[in-house]
Amino acid sequence: MTNLNLTQEIPTRSQTANAPLVIRAMTDQTAFVELYQIWVRPVYRFLYSKVSDHEIAEDLTSQTFMTILESIHKLRDANRFAPWLFRIARNKATNYFRKNKRERLVDNDWVWEAASVEMQTHSVSAEELIALRQLLAGLSDLERELLSLRFLANLRYREIGRVLGKPESTIKKTIYRVIAQIQRNMEKENERN
Repeated sequence: MTNLNLTQEIPTRSQTANAPLVIRAMTDQTAFVELYQIWVRPVYRFLYSKVSDHEIAEDLTSQTFMTILESIHKLRDANRFAPWLFRIARNKATNYFRKNKRERLVDNDWVWEAASVEMQTHSVSAEELIALRQLLAGLSDLERELLSLRFLANLRYREIGRVLGKPESTIKKTIYRVIAQIQRNMEKENERN
């Protein structure tokens, strides 16, 4: 798994809700490969947003899918595949930090990579991205994780709640609050310039 293109499309709602594919993937290797192809980039993006290192994110993504392959038959509800997948990915990142006693970097390089399409298709300046990057660095780990699960992994609020073990309403309110905070701070930054 090399040269992952962070700007490639993220799964559509119909792909994320594909319970029959998940059920087939429990016994059919071809279906598992299809599931992997749908989810590898969102998982990688999420992990990269946590570890800020391409090689480590690739390794953790591989470990995540090996765990999925070995234990997909234990999944009780195929409709909950996405939260289960991202809970495993999150645990892989947590274990990596614990094992390596590595401090979590507040490095938001993923913002640059994920926003490269925005810069090409919309009028987003490099200065605005720098300001956004600084604002993201000021967020808590949980707030950054919520944003990466929502916008990099394209999970629904309910799915994020299941990943983090929190009510959907709490997730939704927190994400809206963080976005509003970022928007206010960006507006203040724009007024200064």
